[in-house]
Amino acid sequence: MVRFVVMASGQATRMGQDKLSLPWKNTTVLAYVLNTIRESLELLDPPFFEVPAEIWVVARKTSQVYMKGLNEFGEGVFKQVWINQPTIRPLSDTIRLGLTDLPQESAGICFVPADQVGLEPRLLADLIRCFLEKRPDFLIPSTEGCAGVKGKGKTGSPVFFHRRYIEDLRSLQGEQGGRAVLKQYPERWLTYPVPETFMEDIDTPEDYRRLAALTK
Repeated sequence: MVRFVVMASGQATRMGQDKLSLPWKNTTVLAYVLNTIRESLELLDPPFFEVPAEIWVVARKTSQVYMKGLNEFGEGVFKQVWINQPTIRPLSDTIRLGLTDLPQESAGICFVPADQVGLEPRLLADLIRCFLEKRPDFLIPSTEGCAGVKGKGKTGSPVFFHRRYIEDLRSLQGEQGGRAVLKQYPERWLTYPVPETFMEDIDTPEDYRRLAALTK
């Protein structure tokens, strides 16, 4: 089992508005990301999820704001928990909230940016399968190894952490995020090749317009 922590409590200062509630493919940006995670889980064979995966959403607004066209709670291979965090708090607090009551059966945690609209279900399912089969310390998407990419490539999200790093994540302070833990152990990374489009997210109004145009 894996717990997915969807990071939806950012201030979106570069966007100037709540980007997660913006329209995206007949729903909202956040609901699209959640649905992509769900679809990826449903693509896995049952042995991977004899115990349901968990999708925890840490957001500043209630689920009703975002869940257009998507039921709040899922069934089958996952269950969903929504944590409402209305006040502005540092990133490290958001991470700790997402780690609340982590079950012993959980192999690890995957942190997913709530605006990563480039996620694709079949490729995300491949990442989940890789993590559960190999149980690496860290599993990180990377453009290295993809066709047309030379050199070291670019790393991005979502990132999987083995459960042995739970206390490292809980000890983060202020605006420190998971990258602060990753930087301590670069020799323990396992990277997985993905196209750069998989890492596309929405930071600015220009990003939103450009990416939305590509979906039409």
